[in-house]
Amino acid sequence: MGDMKMTYTVAGHVRDAATGQTLDGIRVELQRDGMTIMSAITRNNGGFEFDSISSGRYTLEVNADGYAPASVDADVTDAPFYGAVIDLRKGAGNSSAGALTAHESSIPSKARDAYDKGVSLLHTNPDFKAAIVQFERAIQIFPDYYEAYEIEGVCYFSLGDTTSAEKAARKSAELSSGKYSQALFLLASILNRENQFAEAGATARQAVVLDATAWQGHFELGRALSALNRPQEAEPEAIRARDLHPANPRVFLLLANIHGQLHNDAALLEDLNGYLKIGPPGPMTDAVRKNRDQLQKNVQDAQAQPQPQAQPAKP
Repeated sequence: MGDMKMTYTVAGHVRDAATGQTLDGIRVELQRDGMTIMSAITRNNGGFEFDSISSGRYTLEVNADGYAPASVDADVTDAPFYGAVIDLRKGAGNSSAGALTAHESSIPSKARDAYDKGVSLLHTNPDFKAAIVQFERAIQIFPDYYEAYEIEGVCYFSLGDTTSAEKAARKSAELSSGKYSQALFLLASILNRENQFAEAGATARQAVVLDATAWQGHFELGRALSALNRPQEAEPEAIRARDLHPANPRVFLLLANIHGQLHNDAALLEDLNGYLKIGPPGPMTDAVRKNRDQLQKNVQDAQAQPQPQAQPAKP
């Protein structure tokens, strides 16, 4: 009998930061590497729970009408993560939150069940093809299910079918009237992959306007601007993405590329060191370490060179 793979639970509650009152009916998203893999609606005194989670680092995200966006990191690498408290503060929040809530309430239960089954197939050992079947079933029941189109696009993208992924992402963006940031993040990523950098940048910029607190929009915008040889504009976007998601090694590689374009060796060295702290073992990390070592040697050699003496001024 094979080894049992450990799974964990992430649980907590949402409350109003000013009053301490728990909040029911609030959607909480569990994200990993910028992708929403599960969602739940708070109930029972603001409580939520995600079961059967594989080991890893996650983010709990909340965008609620009337409140500023909020997020909490959840590290479940060694044990379940209980007692997460997400405090919401009054603010503008997501301008589309009310519309999204009304949309959610209109989703038939059978469509939601099919969607949840599809999501469950992506948890531990992703079965993208089987998940697509479930998302298609949800869409057949509820043709306006733009969340299903978006995550179906993620599945196609993961399978290497960029044509179907782009079609699904565009449909999700269309059905949500451009108000579903996840669809815009996905579409910008696909367009960057297809070297359609001008449209990728425009799409990412739209996503940043919609949700400036998410790292994905800044990352894809910085990626597009760098490819368009506009590193001065790309740099602040990539830095913002890094600050919002410092555990993402891809952000450090983007910054390294930008600082290489800017011929900023000191910043480039920091980027490569930042990547090596969190990058997974493998050929990419080996290549980055080799480049870091060579760059470090070049910088040290340059610093060791004697500086030319200033010539005295002629009388």
